Amino acid sequence: MTPEVIDIFCRYDWPGNVRELRNLLERVLIVNHKDVIGTEQLPSDFLWHFREPPRMMDLEKVRGAAETGAILDVLYRVGGDREIAAKILHISPRTLRYKLNKYNIKVDRRGKPISEAPLNRSMESLSLKPSSH
Repeated sequence: MTPEVIDIFCRYDWPGNVRELRNLLERVLIVNHKDVIGTEQLPSDFLWHFREPPRMMDLEKVRGAAETGAILDVLYRVGGDREIAAKILHISPRTLRYKLNKYNIKVDRRGKPISEAPLNRSMESLSLKPSSH
């Protein structure tokens, strides 16, 4: 066995005790005819225990990006009318004002964003795609 495999075996909890270890070694030896057992010979259903957990996602950033996008979209569609936008979004005009301030959303009288920086900044910090590294 390679040192990596020995390290993996030492770190694993072995909830099935010796029986689980014996079954795993039998599987590896039956399928592979190599003299040395490396990590590439270990079954994937065993190795998943040692993969890194998925990257954490900040729910507040996700919510902020979604709310910013929805508010900008509705304000643009209603020509900047905040009363109508609040009704469409099912929030009070006061809550809409609060969110406009919270996310630093600025639109002109026709509902067009004065600066798309808040939306872009929110979307840049939000990465929904898995990391390629």
